[in-house]
Formats: sequence, C-alpha cells, structure tokens
Amino acid sequence: MQEDNPQLTKKQRRQLRREEKNYKIEQSKKTKARKGMWVWVVAIIVTAVIGFGIYKYLFTGPVDGNLAADPLKSCVNHAGGMHIHPDLSISIDGAAQEIPANIGVSVACMRPVHTHDSTGIIHVEFPRKHDFTLRDFFTVWDEPFNKEGYSVTMTVNDEASSEYENLILRDGDRIKLDYQKNEPRNTENESGN
Repeated sequence: MQEDNPQLTKKQRRQLRREEKNYKIEQSKKTKARKGMWVWVVAIIVTAVIGFGIYKYLFTGPVDGNLAADPLKSCVNHAGGMHIHPDLSISIDGAAQEIPANIGVSVACMRPVHTHDSTGIIHVEFPRKHDFTLRDFFTVWDEPFNKEGYSVTMTVNDEASSEYENLILRDGDRIKLDYQKNEPRNTENESGN
C-alpha cells in the first residue's frame, strides 16, 4: 500500500484510499455478479430438465426402462413410437356385435391396445415396435376369444385365416370374426336307436 509512503501528500493518500475502496467494491460486485450468473445458469438448467421431463411424460410414451414387464399393463399416451389401427368386426350367428368404446381406457391409464369409440377400430400404441396380437385385445377387453358352444371363422382383408387369437395386429387390417352356435349332437341317431 502506497499510503505509508511519506512522499505522498495528504490529498494523494486520501485519493489512494478512495481508489482502493472503489476497487474492493468493484471486485465485490464482480464476485456477486458471477455468483448471481451461476444461480441463473443452474436455475435455467433445472427448469429445462424439469420441462423436458414433463414433455416426455405428457407427449411421448414411457421409456423402455419404465415399461411394465407385461406390455399390456403399460400405460401409454398418443405420441411417439408405434401407432396403428386395425379394424375388427364380430358377428354372432350372423348378427353384428358392437365393440364397445373405451376398451383399455380409464381415467388412470390407457393400455397399448384400446378403443376410443364403437366403430371397431383398434388403436395399438406403444413407444417402440411390438407385435401385439388379437389375443392381447381380447385380454384387455376381458372377453374370451373362444366362446363356449360356438365355432369361429376368421378372415383378414377378406382372406381366410387360421391364426385366430395369435394374429399379429397390423395397420389397416380388416379382421372379421364370425361365431356360429354349434348344433347339438343327436345322440339317439348315433347310437343306432
């Protein structure tokens, strides 16, 4: 410090003290500004991470690490990944059957295989490609594929198919199931009476 220098006048020493004080104040302001800048940088990064997490949760499917072990138990949303629409129609003894709206949809969860209306359009949505089957749809619906006392025939895009519940659902496929009541067997005629 030059203040102790006997060659400086009283006025010069005062000026020097003022300059040192201003220098310390400026250094303190710069340090505070740097700290404030880092607070803002951290706040922006945290906000971005939280925003990205909310975006991923709301607008994309769950990431593989968060999927249920059984894909049918996963909850999905309408964005990202696989999204296909096969069309299913069912008749029993020639009478068209309505496929209910909101199969696999509840307030808490939307399953990967579901309906939104009663048109027969099945929505298959998943964050990555997965082979869902007709059995999966009936499982989510909680209806048996094989109905006791009935035989079933199936066509896919107007061609006979024997894949039945093992049919892998594909976009745009037109699946028709026709259940016919089995005729009771006449046991009197079979026994020769």
